Amino acid sequence: MIAESDNRSTIKDAERQKKQLLKMLDKLNDKKAEEDIIYFSDLGIDSLIIDEAHAYKRNFFPTKMQRIKGLDRGASQRAFSLSLKIKHIMEKTGGRNVFFATGTPVTNTIAELWNMVRYISPATLEEFGISTFDRFASVFCGTETALELDAAGRFKMVQRFCKYTNVIELSKMFRTVADVVLSEHLTEVERPPIKGGKPEQIQIPRSEIISRFMDYLCDLYEWFENSSDKRELSHIPLLIYGMSRKVTIDPRLIDHRFPDDPESKLNICCQKILEKYKEYDSIKGTQIVFCDLYRNGEFFNAWEELRRKLIINGIPANEVAVITDYNTDKQKSDLYERVNSGEVRVVIGSTMKLGTGVNIQERLAVEHDLDCPFRPSDVEQRSGRILRQGNTLAEVEIIRYGIEQTLDAGMYAILERKQKFINDAMIGRCARTLEEINDDCALDFASFSAAISGNPKLRRKVVIETRLKELDALERQYRRNVRMRQDQEKSFATLIPAMQNEINILEEFIELNPSLELGTLPIRYGLQELSGTLSQKAELLNRHIKAAFVQAAANTSFLNPDGVCKMDLLHIGNLTLSMTAMVTKAFTDSNYGETISKVMVTLEDLKVPHLPVKVTFEANDGDNIFHKLRSLINDKPKELEKSRLELSGKIARLKKLKETPMEEFSAAAEKGALSTELDQIIYELNKTSEGQRRSYTSQDEPNLQDYFPSLGKVRTYGTMEILDGSNDTDDKITTLSA
Repeated sequence: MIAESDNRSTIKDAERQKKQLLKMLDKLNDKKAEEDIIYFSDLGIDSLIIDEAHAYKRNFFPTKMQRIKGLDRGASQRAFSLSLKIKHIMEKTGGRNVFFATGTPVTNTIAELWNMVRYISPATLEEFGISTFDRFASVFCGTETALELDAAGRFKMVQRFCKYTNVIELSKMFRTVADVVLSEHLTEVERPPIKGGKPEQIQIPRSEIISRFMDYLCDLYEWFENSSDKRELSHIPLLIYGMSRKVTIDPRLIDHRFPDDPESKLNICCQKILEKYKEYDSIKGTQIVFCDLYRNGEFFNAWEELRRKLIINGIPANEVAVITDYNTDKQKSDLYERVNSGEVRVVIGSTMKLGTGVNIQERLAVEHDLDCPFRPSDVEQRSGRILRQGNTLAEVEIIRYGIEQTLDAGMYAILERKQKFINDAMIGRCARTLEEINDDCALDFASFSAAISGNPKLRRKVVIETRLKELDALERQYRRNVRMRQDQEKSFATLIPAMQNEINILEEFIELNPSLELGTLPIRYGLQELSGTLSQKAELLNRHIKAAFVQAAANTSFLNPDGVCKMDLLHIGNLTLSMTAMVTKAFTDSNYGETISKVMVTLEDLKVPHLPVKVTFEANDGDNIFHKLRSLINDKPKELEKSRLELSGKIARLKKLKETPMEEFSAAAEKGALSTELDQIIYELNKTSEGQRRSYTSQDEPNLQDYFPSLGKVRTYGTMEILDGSNDTDDKITTLSA
């Protein structure tokens, strides 16, 4: 890949990846120095069966697609280690005896199918001609360059996968090595249906505390937008997003000094758990609670708080379990047995800790989702705990909690739509081309304000304004293209006559100099006639060249290591050549005094700057000058033909530009319609005062104390954890600090 690329950034990225791989290999080699270690190759294993194979999807692969948004190119030690073991097994068995099992082979994008097939059957990728990811992407993936808001609220051009092509063939290729069985296909497997046919959505009215905190976040974002130093504060939009999700679970996840909000999702969930505890008491029905955003450092833990409330309200302490209390495999196995037997009635944890590989379904009656995960595969893993073979209940419940007028609205709908998109692609139940679902645009102030307002007109206003900004940028690009086209027409109108005139000059030159017979032509350097054989003439010329090199070297200095010396004209027959001696002298300690010498030779008889004709060359002595000059003259007929082709191409291009009228801006009608609709919405909002809120005009950062005086002076986002702090994965935990 390095050898094929001329792009410096691609080469640098490839070199960096190479260093990372070497570092990973060094780590593995270091382990060999340990004593009493048993190597995998010595165990006699000739088959691998990998359960929950999606945990190994972050394996390294080389690619030139460095700037594609959403393409996860990270590599984990766990995946790298597995790939080495698979290679050993396949070499031992002739490419066989490797089996994967997973409920979510694709966690986010269809492109992940390539990685799964690469593990199981690299020969299949070779057979289909897609052994590298770049080849796979060229056949099955379409990219687009689109406008997107960055963290600073500015539009930038990003590349991302926008569609998938040949999806039917992709599905067939995948199914040559995989048996795809979706939940809907398991008609003969006894699994309990969901009560009511779908998960229950509990929409909780926004409490006064949450409403006030949302005002604080809006002001914080507005202050950020008006800040002159967005680069230093670029983390704030992501932190606002994380805080807006945490505060709906329980405000104490933001600051432990907040009062216990009775209308928080945590408290509403607690009430529901107590209600369902009594409802399923006769059969000892169990419940599972998923909450990925659960900690505020050491000050507040939503899992522990929920357990405390359940115990206070009558559930025995030994019947409520928090997954972090069970760290070893044996402790977890004992817990799962107690949940299946009904001894533990409520278990609390995260998708990472209670999702993959957890079998507690026997009496599982209710699943509570306190927050929405980030990937569709995580939703599948959650519901897979309860909608599972071996569950003895006639029907089960899945309850999802959301706060009105917050970012909770619509998040599950987006994930379910994307999961259906992935499932349809895997089994080929779709069109040949599928559009990617891209709902991950950066958060901006207007979108955030509209989302938490609950006003559909305000939300529509933001959608229109965002689209109009995109159209404005596209129209500016259109106008730039118009100007470039006009400039191109003017350039061609001037260039074509000049090229026609120079072609005539080149034709005359070739007619006068069909070849260069150096042995019979007179050669003169300045006023001196060079006599003798051609070798003797070259030697005489060398004396002048050496003298010029000495003079050029004398013109060098430490500050100017490049010296030049203008030489006399060289006349060969009717040709005139100008020559300049150039010397570069080294002044460093390692190679002090070393010089690089050359003569730049220019054919003065041929002035054709607009044609692809070579009239200059480098040489280092007389023989070299004669040899290269002969080649230069001999190449002129080929260059004449190339010049004629280039001229005809420019004439055709100019003709096409004149005959093809410039297209109108394609989105002009859409822009006009949206502008009219926006004016009407603004009129209606102003008429009723809907959606109006005060602007934050202060230059100082908003202080949470001004919104909640009881808290005291405190900065909320010193360290904000966005993801679940699980230690079950070898990937690093992501934390953001102000």
